[in-house]
Amino acid sequence: MMNKSSCSIGNYVPLADDSAVYNPYLLELSEYLGALREAGGDINAGLLDKRHYFTAKYAFPVPTIGVLNAVKRHSPIVEIGAGSGYWAMCLHGLGADIVAYDKFPAGGSFDPSGGNAWFDDCWFNVIDGDETSASHHPGRTLFLCWPPAENSMALSALESYLSSGGKKMIYIGDPASSADVSFHSVLAGLRVIEGRRTPSWPGIDEIMLVCEGV
Repeated sequence: MMNKSSCSIGNYVPLADDSAVYNPYLLELSEYLGALREAGGDINAGLLDKRHYFTAKYAFPVPTIGVLNAVKRHSPIVEIGAGSGYWAMCLHGLGADIVAYDKFPAGGSFDPSGGNAWFDDCWFNVIDGDETSASHHPGRTLFLCWPPAENSMALSALESYLSSGGKKMIYIGDPASSADVSFHSVLAGLRVIEGRRTPSWPGIDEIMLVCEGV
């Protein structure tokens, strides 16, 4: 497995295959990193300075072609807590069959006082639905991409999914700063069929796990 520092998004070199999907997040971030390098700036400091801008506009994790293809292989997919729908858009663009839900779909303006305070706007058709929406799709793979920290949403979604007969789940996030202890305790008891570190922001130890037989 790659070490943590090698998986910094600041070290990621876009592949030719990355152009197979519409991904303005990676394109804009790559251009910003190029400008930082040309100016001789501190890459990690520069990334952290702009992290909120990028995550509010697009998504928390940066989708790259290797990770997107790894998720796509388990289509059809139901994503719970889809936020802006950015990952759903990228996956759909690669041909994945995906439906996306969020309890507070992002609206047309960024309003921290109400609704979805994390994202500016939607990139995909995100359906208004909470974690129990997972139970409507037991034949799909459950996708949880950076569920909120110290929050029961991820565990509730997983339990709802399992109770309806669901069998496979994909999780992307840093276990130290996404979902809660109860979720990660359940996750530790599942059979992992694929695991990898993914290109992530400085200080974040982001992983992708695919679990089945749940």
